Amino acid sequence: KCPKSTRSHTSSSTSTDCWRTRRRATQRRSPACSSPSAGNSPWRRKPIRHVQERVTPEEFTKDYVVLLAELLRNSPLKEGADRIVRHLAKHKIPMAICTGSNTKEFALKSSNHSSLLSLIPLIVLTGDDLHVKRGKPAPDGYIETIKRFDSPPSSSRHVLVLVLEDAPNGVMSGLAAGCQVVQVPTDSNPCFRMGAEIDAKITVTSII
Repeated sequence: KCPKSTRSHTSSSTSTDCWRTRRRATQRRSPACSSPSAGNSPWRRKPIRHVQERVTPEEFTKDYVVLLAELLRNSPLKEGADRIVRHLAKHKIPMAICTGSNTKEFALKSSNHSSLLSLIPLIVLTGDDLHVKRGKPAPDGYIETIKRFDSPPSSSRHVLVLVLEDAPNGVMSGLAAGCQVVQVPTDSNPCFRMGAEIDAKITVTSII
């Protein structure tokens, strides 16, 4: 059983969806676009070698919005998410979602998971929450979420909050808020496997 003094955050970051969407939108017009390269910076991309036609910002945005909506509607649960949420709910461990999504994005992303999300009483959408001034990797989102627990711990006891995160910005945000963080990378891309470099307490491939 989980200790009753532990609070748990599950986080739903849009960074993975956005990265994949940008890549797909670009590849529609540039099939030779290379995948990201770890290099000195995990976010650095190799240059595009060939572009078939010019792409205006308006055209790119149009493709991006359509593809992002498609990806969000079909967002799968991370392996083990259903089990851990139901376990925490059964043992009455306080839970929350702190996500960088805005209201529209989260509605799309959660449309197929309403039953499970009904078990999580607190959801903070930092993408358009007026009380959150800075997004991840700043700690603002997690600090605001912790404040909204029914019995929030003091700032000196944020270490009692366990954060599950997929992307590096989320890991840094949780750590900056003083929480313990477990990184569960979204995929095998080096961009999402930086736990050791940014001092996550542990990096795992599954939350089962």
